[in-house]
Order: sequence, then C-alpha cells, then structure tokens
Amino acid sequence: MSPGSAEDDGVAPMRLVTLNLQHGLGTGGGALDADALAAAVAPLAGTHVLALQEVDRGQVRSGGLDQAAVVAAALGLPHVRQAAALVGNVRAGVVRPDRAGAEHPESYGVALLSAFPVLASFAQPLPGGWVRWPRRRAGRWRVAIDEPRVALAAVLDVAGGPVSIATTHLSTFPATATGQLRRVVRLVRGMPGPRLVCGDLNLRTPSVRLATDLAPLARGDTYPSWAPTREIDHVLGEGWALPEGPGAPLPALDVADHRPVAVTLGLPSAPARGYR
Repeated sequence: MSPGSAEDDGVAPMRLVTLNLQHGLGTGGGALDADALAAAVAPLAGTHVLALQEVDRGQVRSGGLDQAAVVAAALGLPHVRQAAALVGNVRAGVVRPDRAGAEHPESYGVALLSAFPVLASFAQPLPGGWVRWPRRRAGRWRVAIDEPRVALAAVLDVAGGPVSIATTHLSTFPATATGQLRRVVRLVRGMPGPRLVCGDLNLRTPSVRLATDLAPLARGDTYPSWAPTREIDHVLGEGWALPEGPGAPLPALDVADHRPVAVTLGLPSAPARGYR
C-alpha cells in the first residue's frame, strides 16, 4: 500500500521523529548533563514515537547517563526500548554484544521511545562491523574501520491496530549500508503492517531508492545540522497516509550534528495483517 492509501477514520495522526543524537554532544562540543539534554530536546514535545541513533548508556564520555531514559522522561514517552551496537566503555575498547537487545550497563546504539505500548520488540545485529576499508580524505588514502551496526524493531499497540517500526544507524560505507538496509527491510516486512524504517541510513536518496521500494515519507537535507547539505536521515514506509503531506527536517537542536526529521502519519483504519 502506498502513502496516502490508508483511509482516514477519525483516529488522531501519529507524529514520528528520528534523530541521530550524537551521544548527547551539545553545540559547544561538550557532553550535556541530564538537565541540559532534556532542555535540548524540549522542541520535540508532542512527538508520539521518537527513534534515536548514537545513544549512550552508562558511558563515561556522557556522564554515565542513560540518554534514552532522560529524553523519554523529558518528552513524556513511557515506553522505551534500546539495542546495543557496542558494549563497554567506548573510550577504552569496546566489543559487539552477544545479545544486542539485552540490558547492558555500558552501551552505545539505538533506541525507540513511544507513547504507545510495545507489544513486541527485538534487536538484530547487521552484517559488517570491524571491517577495514580504504577511504580518501584530504587528498590522502587512509584505512578506516567500520564499526558494528544494529537494528531495533518494535510492534506498537496504536488505536488503528498494531504498527511496526524499525530504527537503525547504518555503515558509512555505501556498499555495506545498502546491504544492511535491505536486511532491515526484510526484517520489518515480516512484522504486522503498516511498517516504517527510519534512522541515519548514511545513504543519499538515490541509493535508498535502489535498495528498497519502501516509500520516502519525508524529504530534506539533515547533515550537518548547522548548514545541511546531505539527506542521510530517512523515514521510509508502506501502509500510511500523510495527512499533512511529506515530513521534513526540523530546525537544529542544541544537541547533535544532525537535524531531526518529523512526519505526521495517518493511522490504519482496519486491523493490520498478522505476522507472515
């Protein structure tokens, strides 16, 4: 089902925002404490579902905060799920977790914050990680290391029936990111629809269109936040109406180097299909 095909039955629309949090770095370059982080995300008030990437939990560099919990409390989103791409102190050597969806006291990864109850959720490590790639920067070839990546998917209990959302932060190497995106789309298509895939995909729009037939539900450059020139944060989906038209980036926050992307979604009018 394409965007705009869901019927409007009077159910209030859902506002979704995706944001690469950059482990809570403020615009001044330092890590924000809990109060400053809560104030920085205050412009996102009214969001029903917030997908976060580059989220710290218990990290020394960010003051030991559980950043997803701080943001959730600030925005009144009671249902929180996290998935770790890395565990351990990120400044002292990290490892890929044995269980990406487990509770880790020190982690870095992605999160979903929701006003709606979570019926089910799971984390899926993505292919790639700790791979060395050549990269040309400042006229010189260097060897860069690609870190592990993870996807977090959840089924939410909304008024129009269950909906499925996956968030992820993909590789900075386009070939790897393309394969990872295809894996995430396959995962979410095994869940009840309507479906969404959102996050920092590190892919421009033409590459996203080659990788999947999910429809883009928002458009606009998001990176860097102070003068965006690249559209790499995306919201993709199927089975949704767009009562206010396509979503778009919001003004830069006092945290992170990406702009948040917001979209208002019309909820389904009939019970969603079950798992396939």
